[in-house]
Amino acid sequence: MPRTGYSHLLSGVVIFSLVASWAFVMVVLGLLCLTEWGERGLLSQRIATPLGLSLIGLGQFVFTAGLACRLCPRASRLLTDSVMALSFGLFVLGIASLAGIISGVAA
Repeated sequence: MPRTGYSHLLSGVVIFSLVASWAFVMVVLGLLCLTEWGERGLLSQRIATPLGLSLIGLGQFVFTAGLACRLCPRASRLLTDSVMALSFGLFVLGIASLAGIISGVAA
């Protein structure tokens, strides 16, 4: 039996709003790390750059996995999987760089 009615519509709208807000906040925080916080001294520039890149990558991944695949279900699977893989790779690269900086491996 297909799910119909207002409750299904409302739950979809709530999920859409939460995922979009979460992705937006992560991308904005990542951009702030890259452009403002490192230059103004709120974060070390060495930490702000990889942290900003990882936040942007994770925000793109959340948006693609949570919304784009649901809003455009007939989109090319190759395209959506490529975007998710690249954005998740950016997140992993940023976290690995942060771990190297914090542990002292990356000078």
